[in-house]
Amino acid sequence: MPKSQDKSKDDAAQAATSPLTNAAMLRDEDHTAELRRLAALQKLRELVPQDQPRLDGLCRVACLVTQSHAAGLAFMGDRFLYFASRFGHLPDRDVRGFAIKDLYRKLIFIPEARLSPGFGRINCFNGKFAAYQSMIAVAVHYEEQPVAMLACYSEHLRQSHATDVTACLNELAALAEAQLALEATLSDLARTAAFAVERVRVPAE
Repeated sequence: MPKSQDKSKDDAAQAATSPLTNAAMLRDEDHTAELRRLAALQKLRELVPQDQPRLDGLCRVACLVTQSHAAGLAFMGDRFLYFASRFGHLPDRDVRGFAIKDLYRKLIFIPEARLSPGFGRINCFNGKFAAYQSMIAVAVHYEEQPVAMLACYSEHLRQSHATDVTACLNELAALAEAQLALEATLSDLARTAAFAVERVRVPAE
């Protein structure tokens, strides 16, 4: 029977190779998505200062709402985590080795981080974070990319958070997104205006 007519063999061969092909496609998609995310983060950090004391109050509210001991708004790089705003005892320098891809989602709750896969690479529970046992975090977006997180840390194990608590945390993250987007827009407008003034300025004689 010609190969073109032997559908069963063709389908079997395709099924055998499809997992590898799908895995490669997924890796490519993940890599492309990560490049877009890092580009948005780089743009935001160029337009907005890394320190955001105006958002410290928002972190305090998040801490109170979740009944946590500390809360912070942190930019998520590919190798570093930098807290731009904070309430409670959190690092004021870059944290190296932060790697929890799930934080790119809208909401993540870690009731016991030490049971999570890859715990050794989770620096948010090592060093200065050693006192904290659990964390709840919400992604903060810029240009539809998860560039930061609003995270609340507790010194106690937490089994869950009420629905109204998580809803409030999402609203606070939306406020942070709006504030960062506003500052980025104003900074971009200021740069554009300054450039325009330079172009039309007539040298003094």
